[in-house]
Amino acid sequence: MDRKKIIIGVLVVLVVSFALYAVGLSIFSFRAGDVTFEDKYGPSLMRSVSVQPEAMMDNQTAEFEQKIIYTGQMEIDVENVDETFDSVTRMVEERGGYISESRFWDQFDGAQRNLRLVLRVPAETFDNTISELQGLGRIIDQSTRGQDVTEQYYDLEARLNNKISQEVRYLEILEMATTVEEVLKVERELERIRGDIESMEGRMRYLRDQVSLATITLIARETHTPSAVISTFKEALNSLLDSLKTMIIFGATVLPWVIIILLLGWVLTAILRSKKG
Repeated sequence: MDRKKIIIGVLVVLVVSFALYAVGLSIFSFRAGDVTFEDKYGPSLMRSVSVQPEAMMDNQTAEFEQKIIYTGQMEIDVENVDETFDSVTRMVEERGGYISESRFWDQFDGAQRNLRLVLRVPAETFDNTISELQGLGRIIDQSTRGQDVTEQYYDLEARLNNKISQEVRYLEILEMATTVEEVLKVERELERIRGDIESMEGRMRYLRDQVSLATITLIARETHTPSAVISTFKEALNSLLDSLKTMIIFGATVLPWVIIILLLGWVLTAILRSKKG
């Protein structure tokens, strides 16, 4: 009998202890304020976001369409910059491009005219455009460059898609939020994510524009023309005439005083000689 009571007592103690432990754990886990926003929604949020590792991007880069930014610079001597401007304008328009910047200016008192153009042409016509520009005049300087931005482009695209997925999921969580604190926290996260998305979208638009349209900077100048030689001769002649005018004005101003001083010296010398005699 005593033995039976001991066993029953032990069982009662174990049951009571387990019950107290379960109650305490429940109170500790679900006490107001202990369940954070991340505890409540974090796992659900993370399941909706698929982040592509950089290593995976490195392995898949070769499978994607290559993205290259083509740029070129050229400086040429031409007979007439106005005709060059017309020729380049027609050339660019025929290729489906456009002139984004243009500037004319003169040097050496109008003896030399210059032209600067920034051309945007489809990337697939870059080489042909460079070749045709070379035929417009004598080449002074030329350089071309191709910048490979394939990995940068697709990495940015993957991160943008992940941000969009996060935004969609946070909008869903916003509808599930039950307290003001949760609503405010979700809205702050949405504002941050939206800012990241807009920044990435802007960068994507820039890369697409640079990849699809090549940029060529062309500088054309008129040199060694008859008008330039004549203008240079006139400029030198005008400088000589200005120097002669300056000398004449100086002589006309100083010469009378020199004559007066010489006359006074001669008179004084004559007086001194007469006294000695």
